Amino acid sequence: MMDIIDFLIEDHNRMRLELSKIHKQLNDPNLRQIVKTFITDFETHESAEEDILFPALRRYQKEELGPLALSYDLDHEKIWELLDELMSTVDYGSLDHIQRVYFAFDSLAESHFRYEERTLFPIIRKIMDKKSLHSLGAMAEKHFKQRSHPIFALEGVGTL
Repeated sequence: MMDIIDFLIEDHNRMRLELSKIHKQLNDPNLRQIVKTFITDFETHESAEEDILFPALRRYQKEELGPLALSYDLDHEKIWELLDELMSTVDYGSLDHIQRVYFAFDSLAESHFRYEERTLFPIIRKIMDKKSLHSLGAMAEKHFKQRSHPIFALEGVGTL
């Protein structure tokens, strides 16, 4: 069993691979479904953070989390705006427009993943004990399995 931070980082890496695949399929006639699948996976990831990790963090009430949580919320808001725009662009936009929206989304997603991995997650590791992090990891793993999340299709993932 892995802790929730390692679990979420593993999922970031999987989503990076998915975004790379989407990039190669921007001209695919099935792009709408490909993007919808990614959105469903992203919703599962985000809900693990918002429904499992952050409620547990609130018990610690550390000052350093305040500004970090605000930045996290703003990033997620922008991410959803770009995902909505990508979906509508897939339906009605030119390939050039689809590419512009995709690259804006990909850039923001990568920036957000790095922010969590380099700033937010290290602070969480300092604040929370290992037992709690592993307990939350088990909850996240169950959450992902219930939604048939593709992280469990990758060999060795979710099995530490």
